[in-house]
Amino acid sequence: MILLGPASRGKTFAAAAVLRAAAGSGSRAFIHFPGLVGALLDPARRPTAFQAAKGTRLVVFDEIGGGYVKPGGLIEPLFEEIIFWRHGEFRPTIFTSNMSLEEFRDHFSDRVVDRIREWGPVYVVGGASLREAYRPARRPEAV
Repeated sequence: MILLGPASRGKTFAAAAVLRAAAGSGSRAFIHFPGLVGALLDPARRPTAFQAAKGTRLVVFDEIGGGYVKPGGLIEPLFEEIIFWRHGEFRPTIFTSNMSLEEFRDHFSDRVVDRIREWGPVYVVGGASLREAYRPARRPEAV
């Protein structure tokens, strides 16, 4: 499943809710994509991050497209391998991104986009910012 749209629309909240609901159904992980990029670029952290991204049963990749990914750099083939492996193993995967559908298509290779789309639906989340609409309850005065 892919959740696309502007910031503060509830994409990460919804993806995290799926992770919570899947408790007890095998391994699961929330992976912040910019953090994954940093870990994959670090030779000492790469094997652990790579294995977690590939081998965990249910993964949420949050903020796909966030962080700097150099065109033709190391992250492109590593991320492609993660996607191809997860796709081949039928591993449930959720992606969130602040990109539009067009930006998402332009950001990744046709091979990656094709596999991600085959996994499940793409939802473009719109509406008003939930953070702007949020009004915390008033705190009672201290006694």
